[in-house]
Amino acid sequence: MPGGVGGAGASPAPTRFGGEQTTACKRGTAARLRPYFSILSRRLLKRGIFTSQADLKAQLLAFIERYNPTAKPFAWTHQGKPLTK
Repeated sequence: MPGGVGGAGASPAPTRFGGEQTTACKRGTAARLRPYFSILSRRLLKRGIFTSQADLKAQLLAFIERYNPTAKPFAWTHQGKPLTK
């Protein structure tokens, strides 16, 4: 029964904001991408001047070409200790 509740092929339930419900896997992926988008925002998007969508795309691809050769994995610094005692 495709599209049925909880069955194979069921689509994710929409949230009240119109998007899909977030799964743990999606949250983990977002957490790994957040530092990269922070760097992108600080180095390109905040001070960039884009005359068109094509210009934005060209500058974004140029940034990626400059960033990738020197990129290093982000270090996870959390020690797993509770924040309160």
